[in-house]
Amino acid sequence: MLDCDSGDLRSLRPYWITRFYNSLTKAINGNLLLQELAYFRHESGSILRPIVASASKSRDGTLCRLKVLFIQAFSPPLTDHPSSVQRLADGLRLGVRTRIEIIDGFSGKLSRIFRDKTQSEIESDQIARNYRAGRRVIEALETITEEAQAHGIRPEEAPPILFADPMDQASYEQVRTDSLRIWQRLKIVAELEDKAGTGNYPETEQLLGELKAVNDRYLRIAIPRINELLVPDMSGKRPGTAGPPKQATDRSVAAANGPILPIETSVHECQIELR
Repeated sequence: MLDCDSGDLRSLRPYWITRFYNSLTKAINGNLLLQELAYFRHESGSILRPIVASASKSRDGTLCRLKVLFIQAFSPPLTDHPSSVQRLADGLRLGVRTRIEIIDGFSGKLSRIFRDKTQSEIESDQIARNYRAGRRVIEALETITEEAQAHGIRPEEAPPILFADPMDQASYEQVRTDSLRIWQRLKIVAELEDKAGTGNYPETEQLLGELKAVNDRYLRIAIPRINELLVPDMSGKRPGTAGPPKQATDRSVAAANGPILPIETSVHECQIELR
């Protein structure tokens, strides 16, 4: 969880601010390389990384102007032909992100977010008021979806063969189908309940519960499988030798050969002046 997601840190300086200040200090001294990695969650739900793009000083040295870009944070694809281990590792990481950022982050909390943020009259919540609870869920979903696409996870293509056990493979394929259905429905329902403006999100909450059940099913089969692939068993077999038959492997490779989907990256720019 990002520190800015915690309501207990309102009185403290968020960790990402400290890291970002370190980058600003380096930039003022003329070093734009090796900037600190800083991430924060925008009120919209997306995760951004601030990067100092340029720095300039006035002639008398009393004013420093810094150009900062806020770039949507997700990693580029490692390969267009990910192995089974890579696919499982990416799936598990995104599954855990879904659990922490969406399921745990929003389940049972949407009405409170509406009350505390959308209806807030506090000056510091001026931006937060523009992003209702349903929109926050949608943005968080889209952030994870974009990262999944960047790593070659393409729900519209045939599912790769990742499990040696046919029952686990069938369960995995059903998880993909159910997840896509829930995510697509969530985007519609959350927006509709936002527009209603009542602060009640019964259908969105129900879908988040369904998403948790699907997330549980995936983690239950994926965690043992990646352990099986990475850790040789006592018989001395190489990891993954009990994989699918050749025909199934060809199907997996074919599914991985599609083009990388175009990703629209959000970039926000601001100017900072220090005296």
